[in-house]
Amino acid sequence: MKIFVTGATGVIGQRVIPKLIQAGHQVTGIARTDQKAAALRQLGATPVQVDLFDASALAPVMTGHEVVANLATNVPSLEQAMEPTAWDMHNRIRNEASVSLTRAATEAGSQIFIQESITFPYADKNVEWVDEADTINCPVELASSRVAEEQAQWFSQNGGRGIVLRFALFYAPDSSHTQAFQAAIRSGQSPFIGDPASYMSHIHVEDAASAVVAALHAPAGIYNVAEDEPLRRQELANVIAGLEGVSAPAPPEPMQGEVPGSLEALMRSQRISNKHFKQTTGWAPQYPSTKEGWPQILSV
Repeated sequence: MKIFVTGATGVIGQRVIPKLIQAGHQVTGIARTDQKAAALRQLGATPVQVDLFDASALAPVMTGHEVVANLATNVPSLEQAMEPTAWDMHNRIRNEASVSLTRAATEAGSQIFIQESITFPYADKNVEWVDEADTINCPVELASSRVAEEQAQWFSQNGGRGIVLRFALFYAPDSSHTQAFQAAIRSGQSPFIGDPASYMSHIHVEDAASAVVAALHAPAGIYNVAEDEPLRRQELANVIAGLEGVSAPAPPEPMQGEVPGSLEALMRSQRISNKHFKQTTGWAPQYPSTKEGWPQILSV
């Protein structure tokens, strides 16, 4: 199939493209600069420079592509996340680009639309597993993820197959969040805010990328993409510290005062179940938990 990818040079996109090509697909990716266009050619994809927010410009370059995979995001770093405007571009991509992309994909005759989303808006379920039918309690800062999901559903309602992949927190050697976690643990601090006994779900970025390929064969719907065995926060900190060769950090001090919604969501206990996606597609993570995945981060 011919597949059109947004966010093609991002942390997940640059790993999705080789897997799609290896599976026999032809890939076109959006590149905003000449340097990024060269990087896409190096990966084996055809670059195109087009405005993500302009449906009339997108439709002609999408024509002939059976699949559109929207992996574009602009998530702020942990240091920036509490700034008033930190989420503005991310929210614009979710709120506006998801609309222009689904409209353009429909006009271009694309059959499948894959939308990247997140698991953070799920409500806290303590130690219980969280599946796709569970309650969403979305803070204002993350509400745009729901808008993007609704656009994938709109695509299904208008003759296509809209697929939403709700990813747990990525970890990768080139992820700013992963690097911030490493720096904190190496300095003796746990970066995993919230109850030390609560669960925090992750997904290795290579497993996230393979999930996008697997999603090509999934029915329309919403799917959680997470590791098999989420760890409790303090166990997670201890495991990473051991792999990094430093002492286990003490649990973080409780946050004082009003906590921004985006951080409150990160503090929830979320033991995300990937059962539905695994049973539907046959996908399975190469790294069942951070215990197996973090050594790969260190080897890069």
